[in-house]
Parts: sequence; C-alpha cells; structure tokens
Amino acid sequence: MSELVNKEIINEEKAKLAFRNYHQALQYVNSVKGEINHTVVWRIHSLCISGLLPESATGKYRTMNVGISRSSRTPPHWERVGDLMDNFLKDLNSRLDKCSRSLNDLPCLIETIAFAHYVFERIHPFEDGNGRVGRLLCDLIAKRFRIRPMIIWPPEREKYIEALEAVNRSGNLAHLTLFLANKFLERYPENDFGNNRNIRNTLQEIIEEQEEKIENQENMRKETEVWGGFANPCFE
Repeated sequence: MSELVNKEIINEEKAKLAFRNYHQALQYVNSVKGEINHTVVWRIHSLCISGLLPESATGKYRTMNVGISRSSRTPPHWERVGDLMDNFLKDLNSRLDKCSRSLNDLPCLIETIAFAHYVFERIHPFEDGNGRVGRLLCDLIAKRFRIRPMIIWPPEREKYIEALEAVNRSGNLAHLTLFLANKFLERYPENDFGNNRNIRNTLQEIIEEQEEKIENQENMRKETEVWGGFANPCFE
C-alpha cells in the first residue's frame, strides 16, 4: 500500500470518527439542564474529540499556546485560559438569565449566542476542536430557548470566517450576529405557520437591524471591544 493511499484511508477514518463523535456530543447537548459550566464544556469537548487527540488533551483546557488559522487575532496565553473561561461562563449565564422565551427577547438571545460564540473562539480554550465545541454551545443555547438549532454549520465557511474577522477588525458584534441570524432563518422556511412564522418574521427584523448597525458603524477600531475580559493588555 502506497503512503498516499494509506494517508487517505487514515483521513477518511478520522472524518468518520469526527462525525460520530459530533453526534454523540449533540445527544449530550440535548440532555444538558441548568447553567453552562466548565464541566459541560469539558464534556462536550471530550465527546467531540475522543480518539482524535491524546487523552491528556481531551476534555481539558489547553496547556500550550496555539494559533487560529486565517485569523488576525492570537488566542491568549494558555495560563490565562482558566480565568478567562471562568469569567466568560459567569458572564454568559448572567446574560442568559436576562433572556426570556418571549419573541420580544429573541434579539437579545441571538446577540447572546453571537457573543458566546465569538468570545469562546477568541479564548480558544482547547488544543483542538474549538470550532465544534463552540458551535454546539450555540445549539445548546438555542434549544434551551426552543429555537431550532443550526446543528452542523456552517457550510459557508468563507462567510463565517469573514464575519469573525469583521468583528476582530471593528469590535462590532453585529457582523457575527447577522451571520447567525441568517443561519437560524434557514431553519424556518417561508411555508412555516403559527409561532414558527412569527419567529421567522422576528429573525428577518433582527437581520435588518444588524445590517443597519453595520452600515452606520463608526470608524473601524483597532482593538476588539466585544467583551471587557479582552481589555487586559496581556490578552494578546
């Protein structure tokens, strides 16, 4: 067997394992009750990455510095990850407590999901698998508030990366909120009826509002100001 063929087989097996892992993690996400804490995040990562990373890096925050492919931002030093995640989870749960299941609070919920995903990916708490865990956290929040989750996303990888980078450059979370609102909208087709139609209409209003925020944003800022936890000069 040639080396090239052997690598293709290994890559295919890893892809199958990653797919199975993701759906096992999704089943766990569907069962989570109560606040989102370190244990929940560790468990999601453990299920997502099982067999793909050494056991020493599975379900544990990273103990090394890492980079983010195609990102203009560098994740914080690994020694800061624990404290940053602690502050982030407290902030996230506080924000979620302020959101209700009312349609009037749907804008608050979508913005909170965007906040959660962006900050989690900026901290990049794990050696690998951060994207998968971050997306599952989004779906966990959505399902808790009875919004149809996005499940495995995004197929539009370029648009996703562009949205994250736009937030990096401007400090304006509206770029990612807009992307996510459009993703949620795809889960509510035009022929939906009843409350689902109301959700679709509200999502369309959120999209229009975020587009307006982007159009009217001030000059691009040098540093991201989405979360106060990033103000520490040691973050970079």
